[in-house]
Amino acid sequence: GGTSSTNGIYEIGTQVSCKTTFDGQPHPAEVISRRKVGKKDEKYLYYVHYLEYNKRLDEWVEHSRLSPITSPAELKKMDSLKSPSVLSPRHTGIEAGPGQLERKVTRNLKRRYDE
Repeated sequence: GGTSSTNGIYEIGTQVSCKTTFDGQPHPAEVISRRKVGKKDEKYLYYVHYLEYNKRLDEWVEHSRLSPITSPAELKKMDSLKSPSVLSPRHTGIEAGPGQLERKVTRNLKRRYDE
């Protein structure tokens, strides 16, 4: 680390907003790895993991797809996506009566088709 600005080079572990190749939308992501491309100018490719998606969608993206996350709302979203507690407690109420739920849904669907 020096005082000179590093031309927006993202460190590994940085949380960024990254335009995916699969839907072209920016999603919260984490830089997992990077590699230098080109000898003259310091260009990097970044290997990112999209926090909302499965690891198999991790991909190498060019620098231009990344943007730093600055807004507090985005950072909060990041935290909630990264923290494992999000994954478990929500499902508890659902197991109670899936049959009733499904019945309700199909009845509505049928009615919609009949019209």
